[in-house]
Amino acid sequence: MPLVISGPEQTLFLHSDESVDIAVIPIAGKDLDPLDLVELPESWLASSDDIASNHIGVGTDVFFEGMFTPYLGQQKSYPIVRFGRVAMLPDEKISFRGIEIEAYLLETLAFGGNSGSPVFFYLGADREPGSMMLGPPTIKIAGVMEGYYQDLTPITVVQPASSDNQMIPVSAQNAGIAVVIPAQKVRDILNSAVLIGKRH
Repeated sequence: MPLVISGPEQTLFLHSDESVDIAVIPIAGKDLDPLDLVELPESWLASSDDIASNHIGVGTDVFFEGMFTPYLGQQKSYPIVRFGRVAMLPDEKISFRGIEIEAYLLETLAFGGNSGSPVFFYLGADREPGSMMLGPPTIKIAGVMEGYYQDLTPITVVQPASSDNQMIPVSAQNAGIAVVIPAQKVRDILNSAVLIGKRH
């Protein structure tokens, strides 16, 4: 479908904060015919109240689905599912790729192909500290995968005899900390005046 970012034919909607790397594309009617979709209610988007009332914090289980670039599937797409835990829920913006953003940090291994993946809080029977909860687990959308931090690790190389420069190459390695844009940012876009108008 055509992606138009402004004007009366706009099809792609962004957050008012330019540091938020999320887009919303409304779809309806004949647009749905060729798509295989699963609808999730807006109530699944974790709010700050959900985080407080469900005791979501460091150590909370998470999972996400994403594209596994080494194997995408032959007859259909196969997503890969990764698991982890919340490592940090900062109250302030963090620096990521040279930009200050609001984000959650997860202890999980994200990689190329995971950006844009939905990330879920998995709240099991032990979600209430000091007690066990009866009933099925609760799942909330934590947010959208943004990427991961990299460690710069020096590696040893053989310097060509013809070169007078003595340079040490640097290898980037995944630090195992993933960056997630909070679900509230999706809700902000959904509840923007222009999208409320389109729904009415």
